[in-house]
Amino acid sequence: MRFVGDRRSELLGYNQNESESASEHQTFCNLPRISIRDACCEMGTWSDLREGRFLDGDCQSDPIAPKWLVQRKYKRGQQLLNENVFAVMFCHLGGLVMLVNISSIYYPLEKTGNSTTLVSAFQRYLHTLTHVLSWYETDVFEESSEGFKSLKHVRRLHRKAASMMTLHRAPLREGEKWISQYDMALTQFAFIGMMIIHPEVLGFSHLSEEDRLAICHFWRCIGHLLGISDQYNLFDSEDLHVIEKICRSIEAEVFIPSLTANWREGHRMGKTIMESSTKNIIHFMTYNGIMKYWSEVVAIRFMVPMTCTDWFYFYLIKATLKTRLLGIQCIRRSFNQLLHHAIGKAPKRATSVYKTLCIRDNQGGVQIKGCPFAAAIC
Repeated sequence: MRFVGDRRSELLGYNQNESESASEHQTFCNLPRISIRDACCEMGTWSDLREGRFLDGDCQSDPIAPKWLVQRKYKRGQQLLNENVFAVMFCHLGGLVMLVNISSIYYPLEKTGNSTTLVSAFQRYLHTLTHVLSWYETDVFEESSEGFKSLKHVRRLHRKAASMMTLHRAPLREGEKWISQYDMALTQFAFIGMMIIHPEVLGFSHLSEEDRLAICHFWRCIGHLLGISDQYNLFDSEDLHVIEKICRSIEAEVFIPSLTANWREGHRMGKTIMESSTKNIIHFMTYNGIMKYWSEVVAIRFMVPMTCTDWFYFYLIKATLKTRLLGIQCIRRSFNQLLHHAIGKAPKRATSVYKTLCIRDNQGGVQIKGCPFAAAIC
């Protein structure tokens, strides 16, 4: 498989020879808890997922293939993600921008300082793009693969960030953990939840239910390798309708309220992430154009005045994702190649990008004026 750029190990941020001591198994990995699957089937609610707020986000499971792994589904899911990577990355980016409006996600990112300025966000999310591409392009269960090393590295960063937050900041509510199992499940949703429940408007109308279930199975594997316990893995089901049900609950009960609360710090971080990416990695989009489209996807109102350029990119996104355009293989490949080219070119432009972003940061960085989002009028 092809990797983007010649500096992939440097971008991924790990040393090829670094090793990590094995961790001991902890309690809740194998405890007989109610799983998300059972909660949905028996209760029709996502409330049991919230139990994960009191559990560390890394259950200390071994990074090996789980017993429930179905190779056919795993490979098919990975293949589909790779073949649709342009639309997939659009979903990843939009989900991430919405995710940082959740306080339990925002504060660890703020503490690390990697998402608070345009310069740091550009560095971090260029690395993130390269990490995620390695998951889709190599066998994540093969210890010598870039994907396996990437997930091992990301898992270690999560543990480090959780320890730092525990040491320096009290939890938002008594007994809760920083970077909990609940937070990890919300992050899974941010990456692919929207494409599972809104495939027709996000460039996936050509995928069958079986295809979407294969994608879920692959991301179930990603969650497992990142230390999510099976009981709290968002995709712990073989029934797509069960997965859709809990994803719709998360959208309605967590993501939409967090957006329409118009928390200035969360929106500022989201816009910083988006602008550092759209203007310096993917050049043909604007923040307002993208977020106007996402507001329509989740059925809320976007209140920011739009320029002619914003409207142009909004309709360009709409024409690309809401039609069956990406169902045409040659067009889909062209968009994928465009994305790969942009990511590959970004490190070579890093010096000039840093200078430009430093100037903007010194001038106050990204500004949020007013309330960007409002609930839909019934």
